[in-house]
Amino acid sequence: MHAFIKKNMVMVIALLAAAITSIIIPPDRAYLGYFDLKTLTCLFCVLAVVCALKNINFFYMLARKVVKCFKNARMSILALVYITFIGSMLIANDMALLTFLPLGYLVLTTTGKQRYMAFTFVMQNIAANLGGMLTPFGNPQNLYLYTFFNIPTGEFMGIMAPPFAVSITLLTVCCLFVRPEPMESLVPAFLGPILMTHLVPPAGGPALQWDAHTHVDRFLHGRATN
Repeated sequence: MHAFIKKNMVMVIALLAAAITSIIIPPDRAYLGYFDLKTLTCLFCVLAVVCALKNINFFYMLARKVVKCFKNARMSILALVYITFIGSMLIANDMALLTFLPLGYLVLTTTGKQRYMAFTFVMQNIAANLGGMLTPFGNPQNLYLYTFFNIPTGEFMGIMAPPFAVSITLLTVCCLFVRPEPMESLVPAFLGPILMTHLVPPAGGPALQWDAHTHVDRFLHGRATN
């Protein structure tokens, strides 16, 4: 039970919050009208696609492409921020973070650039929230307003275009402060999918201290002794 709660902490907290609110406002027939099935269906489909891509190691392959195409830290971090920024327009800001934060983690840990982890995560979080404002599907609030008020797509995007342009400009300027240090993957290609599945930062320890070589050695040693 403890393992289940630890693994599904967000769901458990949401259920507890729902139980508490149901005590304050007792359930009745009006509860059935609270569900926006169209919005929930859209979010479910997005999550299903993201999980499918994760299962085929798409994000690991994308991480290697990022390192190969953008050979220094500045350009790689810019690429990660832009991917999150663009992704939030299509798959909602929360889903973009769930999808691309692990990608940023993998890119930086497999190239020994963990010192940029905090900066990259902060910039990805900002990018997800700012990028998601452009499209009706950029975040759940946009999707709700778009469907409830029947706002035309072009009008919606036109209203949000000016702050969107300012946001991407400021994000780019912030990322230019990263030094253009060369980047090269420290992990062999065949180990990438294994790392995505089995290797995580030590429990309770800071992610910035995670060392790719150490964990590869531990993993291979564990497989050899089993």
